[in-house]
Amino acid sequence: MLSMDDGYLAMDVVRKLLDARGQKGTFFITPGLLNGSSKINETHILAMVANGHEVGAHSQTHANMTAIAQPQRIIELEQPKSYLENLTGTAVTSFAYPFGTASGGRNLTTDLDLYLRYDRAFDTAQYNQTALHSRYAQAPTLIRRTCIDGTNHQQCLSMIREASVRPVVASFFFHNLDTSINPSIAQLTEMLDLAQSLGVELITASDAFGSHRMVANAGFENSGTDAYPWRWFKSGSAQLEIVTENPQMGLPGQRSLHLSAPVSTYSTVAQAVEVTPGTTYTYSFRARAVSGSTWGAKSSYGNVVALDYGQATIAGSEVRTGSIMAENVAWAKYSVDFTVPATSTTVLLGLVLDWPAAGGRVAFDHVWFAPKAMADLG
Repeated sequence: MLSMDDGYLAMDVVRKLLDARGQKGTFFITPGLLNGSSKINETHILAMVANGHEVGAHSQTHANMTAIAQPQRIIELEQPKSYLENLTGTAVTSFAYPFGTASGGRNLTTDLDLYLRYDRAFDTAQYNQTALHSRYAQAPTLIRRTCIDGTNHQQCLSMIREASVRPVVASFFFHNLDTSINPSIAQLTEMLDLAQSLGVELITASDAFGSHRMVANAGFENSGTDAYPWRWFKSGSAQLEIVTENPQMGLPGQRSLHLSAPVSTYSTVAQAVEVTPGTTYTYSFRARAVSGSTWGAKSSYGNVVALDYGQATIAGSEVRTGSIMAENVAWAKYSVDFTVPATSTTVLLGLVLDWPAAGGRVAFDHVWFAPKAMADLG
């Protein structure tokens, strides 16, 4: 996977080199850097898309995400996405951090702001690392890339050779050509020619790495009343609705899931997720009690249940979050850890409203489920 950041005119040179070889790349654009004498413009971006390359976002102004307040950070995340989507007519689902972990430009707070706004996030300033990822492993929330800095040329060639013999993704990035901390045209051409001679396909960021969300429709942004792929279970006149409303302050999206249940009924949704036996995962979400009174203990919560290889529930495997009790309060976060039994590779994630004593309605949003080592972005 070959990608470029920022927006130097060298992007168009690289685009043409890829086109000549029938290969694809990803160009992470910073709109605030466009149209200078040494920068690309909208015509160049449209040529990228027309020739099958991916356009991703690289913030609005190349700001350090950890050095600005959340309101400004949200602008830096959302403006390039909307600008590029309006320009190209294609979805922008990949984001590359300006600066990055090694330069203090990324942390858990910035990852949380990015979650649900993009499908995958790429780190920068990760120099001279072996960035080989199994194509079939669970996608990480943060994908590290080896910077082609002109001094690690032989390492880059070795990574391409590795990609010719086993299913890995060699992930590279750079900013310019024939300048400091960037490859020369000759070096890049040698890399591209080696890949072509070995039959190594260059693919886009979205082709190389799936969504960093293990949960589908994690923000309930599907339109209408359909919560797919969450499966709905109910009794009596219980209801499910996808409601247009503002999420918790700073979080993305315009919709949430509402479950309502009259007295002595239930309304729940569940989604099956593939897991690794023995691994500990974190399950979290935001919720608020919209209406109802005289709530019984554990009337509303989230749960995780393991299934055996025959897809039957494993007795005693269920874990639950804390109860959602208060009425008409602000959004709150609920979280629980779950260790997968040795006999399971599938779990059911549930959002539950079960027999509220006087009926009730609960809103859910911003669901997260991932290995505990990947932190908690719910």
